[in-house]
Amino acid sequence: MRDGLLLSDPTVAIVDSMPIPVCQFARAYRCRRFDDTASFGKDHTCRQTFYGFRLHMRLCWPGVITQMYLAPANVSEGEVVWDVTAGTSGLLLGDRNYWLPSVQAALRKVGVVLLAPFRKASSQPAHSWSAVLGRVRYRIDTVFGQLTDRCGAKRVWARDLWHLRNRRLADGSDAYHVCLVQFARSGSSAPIGAVGCLKKLARRVNLRKETDFMQHVTSKDGTIIAYEQSGQGPALVVVGGVLGDHHQQAGLAALLAEHFTVYNIDRRGHGESGFTAPYAVEREAEDLDALITEAGGSAFVYGTSGPGVLCMEAAARGLSPKMKKLAVWEPPYILEGTRPPVPQDYMEQLAQLLREGRRGDMIELFFTKAIGMPVEFVAPMRQSPFWAAQEAFAPTLVYDATLMGNGDFKLPKERLAKVTAPTLVIDGGTTPWLSHAADAVADTLPNAQRRTIAGQPHNVADEAMAPVLIEYFQS
Repeated sequence: MRDGLLLSDPTVAIVDSMPIPVCQFARAYRCRRFDDTASFGKDHTCRQTFYGFRLHMRLCWPGVITQMYLAPANVSEGEVVWDVTAGTSGLLLGDRNYWLPSVQAALRKVGVVLLAPFRKASSQPAHSWSAVLGRVRYRIDTVFGQLTDRCGAKRVWARDLWHLRNRRLADGSDAYHVCLVQFARSGSSAPIGAVGCLKKLARRVNLRKETDFMQHVTSKDGTIIAYEQSGQGPALVVVGGVLGDHHQQAGLAALLAEHFTVYNIDRRGHGESGFTAPYAVEREAEDLDALITEAGGSAFVYGTSGPGVLCMEAAARGLSPKMKKLAVWEPPYILEGTRPPVPQDYMEQLAQLLREGRRGDMIELFFTKAIGMPVEFVAPMRQSPFWAAQEAFAPTLVYDATLMGNGDFKLPKERLAKVTAPTLVIDGGTTPWLSHAADAVADTLPNAQRRTIAGQPHNVADEAMAPVLIEYFQS
C-alpha cells in the first residue's frame, strides 16, 4: 500500500514530540501507574505541566513514521534525538526545542543536518531556510492530530510500560495508514509548494558545500575570503580551522550568535575561501583586516589554538586598534623543557610528503610530532571516517607550520609585546605544556588576563567556552 500510493524520501525528515499524560494533573501525586518511569514535564502547546511521557517521532517526507521513542516527560529532545535518528542521514527539521548547537554540530559529523529556528526569534539569522521550516513542518502536526483524534493516543489504557509501548506502536500504524490515504487522495505525494521548498532546502544545506549560506569579502591581494554570519549584536569574529574549515567552530558560533553578530571565517586555503600563492602570515592578517572592516571597522575576536596565534600575529602587525577585545584558547607555543621539541626539519618533512602526495602521512606527522600524540594512538585513527576528510586539508599544515615560526613553535616574545588589544588567554588545565604556554603568553602581552576552564581538553566543549567568552566580551 505504501509503495503504491505514497513514496517517502528517507533523506528529508521531521522530528518532534507530543505529550502522553497518564492521568489528570490533579491526580498525578496519587497515581500509582508507571510510578517508576513516568515523570512531570511541560506541554508547550497549552503551557501546562503534565505527568506522564513524551512520544518522540521521526517522519520521512511526506508523513511516513519511521521512528518512535517513548520517554519520560522530563527527558529533553536533545537526549532522544540520537535515538530517533540512529542509522539515518540527510535533512532533519525540528522546532525551537531542537535549537541545540552542540547536538547539531555532532549530528552533522554523522551525516544528519538538523535545522531548527533559534530559541530567540530576535537572534534568528536571515538564512533562506528559516522561512520555509514552518511551512514544511506542518506535516508532523497532521500526523500528531491523527494520533490524537482518530487513534486516541493521549488515552492511556494501560497499566504497565509494555502494554503502553505496544499501544503506541498500534496507534502509529493506524495513523500512518490514515495519513497515507489522506495524502494519496490529494493527487500527489506532497503539495507542490512544499516540494519546491524542500528541493531548495536540500540544495542549500549540502553536507559538504554550503556556499548559499556563506558570504564573501575580498582581501587586499584579491583573494576571496568566505565567512558565515549569524546572530545580532556587537561584531565578533571567530577564527578556527586546523585541518578543517568554519564548521569546526559552528557549534560555538551558534551559541555566541544569541548575543553577538558572529562572523565565522574560512581561513584562506580552507573551505570556501580562495588561496593565492605563496602563503604568508601577512596575507592572513590582511584577511582578518578585511573581515573586521566588513563587520563595521572594529570587532571582538576569538581564535582557538593555532588560529589564536594568527589573531595575535595580526594584532601585532597593526590590527590591535580594530580589535575591541581578543581572546585566545591554548596557543600551542612550545616552551623549552615542557615537552619534546618539534623536529628541526618538521616543515621540510611536511613539504616533502605533500610533494609525494602522502597526505595521510602529513597528518600523522602533525599529530605525533607537533601535537605530541603517541604513535599507537594515531595509527587506528587512520581507519576512522573523518580521516579522509582531514586529508583534503593536509596542505594547510604547511601554512600552519609557517605561522608557528616556520615550524619551530617558539614563543615570539618581541612580536607579541606589540599586541596592545586587551587579551584573554584561556586554557583547560589538562595539557601541562599548553598551560605553560598560556602562562607565558599572558606574561608577554602588555594587556592580558588569564582564565582556566578546569578539566577541558584541547578540543574544548562549546558549552564550556561560550559563557566565558560572553562574560569577557560583554564586561
